[in-house]
Formats: sequence, C-alpha cells, structure tokens
Amino acid sequence: MTRILKTLDSHVIRINGVEDHVHIIHTLPRTRSIAELIREVKKKSTKYIKLRHSHYDWIGWQNGFASFSAHYANLDELTEYVENQKLHHASSARNSSFQSELIGLLTRHGVEFDLRYLFPPDPEVLAA
Repeated sequence: MTRILKTLDSHVIRINGVEDHVHIIHTLPRTRSIAELIREVKKKSTKYIKLRHSHYDWIGWQNGFASFSAHYANLDELTEYVENQKLHHASSARNSSFQSELIGLLTRHGVEFDLRYLFPPDPEVLAA
C-alpha cells in the first residue's frame, strides 16, 4: 500500500491493521480527492493480492471508507494509536470490531451519524 500511495503522490506515515480493516496515516495530495485516492488504493491492492497471494481467501474491500483529517500536533498520538491496532483489538475490555471502533471514534469526537447510512446493507447480500 505504501508503494501504491507513493505513486499517487501521497506520503505514508504509518499503515497498520487487523483482519477486518486497515488504518493509514498519510498526506493527501492537492491534486486528488480522498475518494479518488482510496478507490485507487483498493483497486491496485486488490489486484496485487489476487496476483501475488492467490492462496488468501480474499473477498475484497468493503464498500465505502472512513476518513479523518488530523493536525500535525496530534501526529504522535495518532501514530501510536495506529501502531497498537493488534493490541487495541485483542484487549478483552475493548474487543472491538471495525464497526464498534468507528462508532467509538465518531462518538468520542462529537461526530453525528445515523447507523442506517454508516453501515448500509450490502446490496449483493440482500439479493442472495
């Protein structure tokens, strides 16, 4: 992912994740929207995984994404949060999935949301 983002003129500060999601701290180039950047990362990383790691049971990325801007003054704290993802999710007190982690972040930072739109049902699942 670092290589992909670099080709898109984005500087990667830290990437880490767990089974169901990834956190990326990066710069946003002035010439691209965040939606365009994430779309390209998903597309190119999926191609890479299918080509180089076909033994993985890779279903693909979920629809949508969450993106937050942060001030450089908070970079150390943010980097530590991303570095400690495995510990964060392994903690029995937190035992958080992607959904519970995102809801916690939104709540903690005072971002209003509606669960109907935050995690809409996958149309392919509904059609099955």
